[in-house]
Amino acid sequence: MAELAVGLAKSVVAGTLSKAHAAVQEEAKLRLSARRDLVFITGEFEMMQSFLNVANAERVENPVVRTWVRQIRELAYDVEDCIELVVHLDKGRTSFWFRLRRLCVPWARPPRPPALDQAVDEIEQLKARVADVSTRNARYSLISDTGSKPVPQQQLTAAAAAGDTVAASNMLAEARYAAMREQVLGGDLTQLLTKEAGDDHGNLQLHVVSVWGSAGDHGATSIITKAYSDPEICRNFTRHAWVKLMHPFSPHDFVRSLMLQFCAEEEQQEGAAIGMDVLTMMQATQEDLFLEFQKVVTEKSYLVVLEGLSNMADWHALRKFLLDRRKGSWIIVSTQQPEVASSCIGHPYQILELKQFSHEHSVCALFKKGSDRDGDKGKKPMVEDSPLIGRESLLNQLRQYPAKARINSRQVMSVWGIAGVGKSALVKKLYDDTMHDTNLFAKYHWVDISHPFNLKDFQRNLPPDFHFEESGWLIVIDNVQSKKEWDFIQTSLVIPKSSKSVVIVITTEASIAAYCANSEELVFNVKGLEAAAASTLFGKVYREKSLDTRALQHTQVEELTLKCGGLPKVIVAIAGVLAKQTVTRMDTVVALNQRFMHHLETEPDYDSLCDLFGWMHSYFRTCPDSIKPCIFYLSIFPQDRLIRRRRLVRRWIAEGYSRDGNNESAEENGERQFSELLDLSIIQQVPNLVTNPLNATRMALLCQVSGFFHEYIIPGRKEDDLMFELGANCAVTTQRTGRHLTILHDWKRDKIVFESMDFSRLRSLTVFGKWESFFMSESMMLLRVLDLEDASGVEYEDLENILKWLRRLKFLSLRGRREIYHLPDNMDHLRQLQTLDVRSTSVLTLPENITKLQKLQYIRAGATDPAASAPPAPSCWFFKPRRIVGVKVPRGIGKLTALHTLGVVNIGTSGGKAMAKALKKLTQLRKLGVSGVNRKNSKDIFSAIKGHVHLESLSVQLDKDNQGCCLDDQISLPWKNLRSLKLYGLQDRLPLPSGLEYQQVLSDQFSKLTKMDVEMDTLNEQDIKFLGEAPKLYILRLRIKEPNGPSLNFIVKIDACALAVYKKVKILEIGCSSSPLSVEFGSETMKNLELLKLDCSSGTTYALDGLDFLSELKEVLLIGSNDATFKAELADKLGKHPNKPVLKMEGLPLPS
Repeated sequence: MAELAVGLAKSVVAGTLSKAHAAVQEEAKLRLSARRDLVFITGEFEMMQSFLNVANAERVENPVVRTWVRQIRELAYDVEDCIELVVHLDKGRTSFWFRLRRLCVPWARPPRPPALDQAVDEIEQLKARVADVSTRNARYSLISDTGSKPVPQQQLTAAAAAGDTVAASNMLAEARYAAMREQVLGGDLTQLLTKEAGDDHGNLQLHVVSVWGSAGDHGATSIITKAYSDPEICRNFTRHAWVKLMHPFSPHDFVRSLMLQFCAEEEQQEGAAIGMDVLTMMQATQEDLFLEFQKVVTEKSYLVVLEGLSNMADWHALRKFLLDRRKGSWIIVSTQQPEVASSCIGHPYQILELKQFSHEHSVCALFKKGSDRDGDKGKKPMVEDSPLIGRESLLNQLRQYPAKARINSRQVMSVWGIAGVGKSALVKKLYDDTMHDTNLFAKYHWVDISHPFNLKDFQRNLPPDFHFEESGWLIVIDNVQSKKEWDFIQTSLVIPKSSKSVVIVITTEASIAAYCANSEELVFNVKGLEAAAASTLFGKVYREKSLDTRALQHTQVEELTLKCGGLPKVIVAIAGVLAKQTVTRMDTVVALNQRFMHHLETEPDYDSLCDLFGWMHSYFRTCPDSIKPCIFYLSIFPQDRLIRRRRLVRRWIAEGYSRDGNNESAEENGERQFSELLDLSIIQQVPNLVTNPLNATRMALLCQVSGFFHEYIIPGRKEDDLMFELGANCAVTTQRTGRHLTILHDWKRDKIVFESMDFSRLRSLTVFGKWESFFMSESMMLLRVLDLEDASGVEYEDLENILKWLRRLKFLSLRGRREIYHLPDNMDHLRQLQTLDVRSTSVLTLPENITKLQKLQYIRAGATDPAASAPPAPSCWFFKPRRIVGVKVPRGIGKLTALHTLGVVNIGTSGGKAMAKALKKLTQLRKLGVSGVNRKNSKDIFSAIKGHVHLESLSVQLDKDNQGCCLDDQISLPWKNLRSLKLYGLQDRLPLPSGLEYQQVLSDQFSKLTKMDVEMDTLNEQDIKFLGEAPKLYILRLRIKEPNGPSLNFIVKIDACALAVYKKVKILEIGCSSSPLSVEFGSETMKNLELLKLDCSSGTTYALDGLDFLSELKEVLLIGSNDATFKAELADKLGKHPNKPVLKMEGLPLPS
């Protein structure tokens, strides 16, 4: 976790630097001395930033360095808070004193506000602290000023030793994991050699086996001696020799040592007196010696033991003498270096634990893996790490990629995902199925990349007859770790454009996957399992390996699988360990739930996860510093809590983790960071939502933190004193402090304990469950984020105190708090506020003074059902036609020019013409929602926003009494850049621009539209055709009273010829009040549809015709259906569908 801590420090320092520069340049109200202090602080922080950039992995593990990094971070926080105090000063009061001086006493100087004195004093104190922290680095020589160069030589030696220890630990874990999966032979070295020799079937090539000890050569010599002296092995070879290698390597001494032992053995076999030929050999010239040696190794089979091989240079030198003469000879390499042991064998290799002396020390053998992955279709498939459960849909998607690559003559595709997510197993399933069930390729081969990468090893692992020909190869290259590796690999894979071959690259990095693939469309991301599939996998592995037929309790399985984060490798490891236990099983379950990550990282039972932890350490060390604070921040939320994407991104912005850049806004940076974490399965999308491969971020509205990563982060947040939570299991103590506080629903609301805590450094407060008035404290003056979206019982009086004390808030969410009916009149105190979310509250009017909050970027208000006293249940969100009720906003809302999200505004109550003028000024709007649109105000409103080139999302709710022609053709909506369009309350047609042909409208006006939500009385044939030809429409939601005709027919024909329509649509939602409703799909309709949602809440039943044409259909979701006959008939239809789509009841709401 040290890497995350340093990354967080870098991010905080960068944010502080940015604000310090701005304060120096803009805040003229500071005294000159204070400005000089800020200049000094800025310069020192620039140096600290440089020092942090060269704090490599070895240094940050030093506890002294980590203490210094923590001090920098805390100092940066304090400097940033002080600068914001200056920015927050009331400029109006200063201006008043200047005006008073000019009118009354020209020579009078206005008194400095007390807050300004406080700010100047704080800056002076901070300057002294900055100087202390800077000198501390020099005093303790924490980080060398020579950049990343090492300091003393002993540090280099220690680092090298640490690297060897890690490599040894990983190899030992690999051996034990292989044994656990029963992929290798059992027994000792003797059995290995005799078994391999017996399996040769006439293959007389030279064999190499490496014997390696994880803690030196202890035990290795005796194991090799036993095999070397075995009578059966001795009979298999005519010559034997054991050579202890000397350094530096001497070819002459090496050959002489071999020949002395060969000659002695020959004399012994012939019964001659041993010694004469040996003496002769000792006196032979170098030339004669080499000639005789070449004769022996060419004509005879030999077994040679090489003891003490320490580097690959010696190996390559001596292999020039021990060439493969096809006599079935063997070389046994004894080494203490794990990389030498594996490199002598090449990749792929198998590893066998010969003997375990202790948990830390074993002797292992490494030998060449057989060619069972090569092109013979009759050979047994590879052993998989875990059964493919919950991957059927993903596998169906993956199957399309090789065919797509062949058709487009783009021969390289990539599959990527984090370690342990099961990408190799998924590709292996595709590989085996393609090889056995299709004639897509003529030949097949799988190559595992060894590390450190060696091009010659890679080339040796290609089949002898390998060359890309038109008949086609399927080549899988697993474990590519860098772009440079791929550059080298490509030199061995010269693929002609005419070739029908396909190369599948497997990697853990998105950037490498994109680099290797010939097109973005050929990059495939594998994410973690959904919760249901993870539980199924856990149960299957447990039952198959369990010695006890009694099943674990469901709650125990659910809790453990949640912590596994959907990673099959972790699930299989834990289930396998529990299955072997009987008496201690429940103790293990309890221990895992209490200290999950500690047990996985320290106990030998979980050594198979070493490579996963190695990848995590590597990723957190090398990932961009901007993403590290975002990862740390995720631990604020409980791992089973659903989180809205927008909520998380807006909080990152308020905390300064997502900032404006040269080419990206803070919002765009936040969206990109969210997308990266989603792809890495650190954030997981909730089930029943289909993601868009072209823009998964925008579609993933609800997510949750991966349980595995959540558990991994928790120890770090405690160690660095950043975040703390109050929950059922927390100790009753007042010694709790940090920057971020989470109050869980199961914490006993203890006022005495709470009020005795120190909140002077608190930056965010997140409450789950019951709200108490004492949660607000005057000492929380630095609070930036107050998130009450999951709280209950918030009173208006609490809100008044919030606005009174928390004047530095940047994020305030009261979303879903129906008990809040209006906002206080002192909203103007929150001068730093950027985000205000009062969606689904009872607030119907925004106060006048909200127009003074010049930094507001995001306002969400309004409700779907104002009469309800509580938010609707998940199962009834879709049942009735939506009535979006907006809020009345003040006429001066146009002053908030930083706004990019605004909604829902009730145009009718806010004044049509006044709102039109205000909206025209808000040119940065990206998302807008309006209600109360009617014939009188529609033209003004849409004319005002038609030039808003940044607008991407528009929601329009028509007055129910003015549905008629208020969206006539003459009204020009800002279609061009829209990605999402919601129209509620239409009658019988869509508001299409007039005077344009369909194709021109689609290409010019709807070129970016991906999501459309339409509520109308009837849907006519012309509108069906228009929607069907929208080029990028991905999600379509239709709510209609009744169809325009006998059925809702999605088939579009011209001259009796069916057109390919709705090509990109993957999610279709239908709601209708008439019953039964006939829905027809054609052979060219919705070829990519994956999810079909049907609203049955009003008793509607559906007659679905043409389901078999929906070739990609994966799931049908019925909402509110009580008709057992209808469900049975639909289940029978789906059972006959080629994909066997899943039928589910109810579902999760999609928030607007």
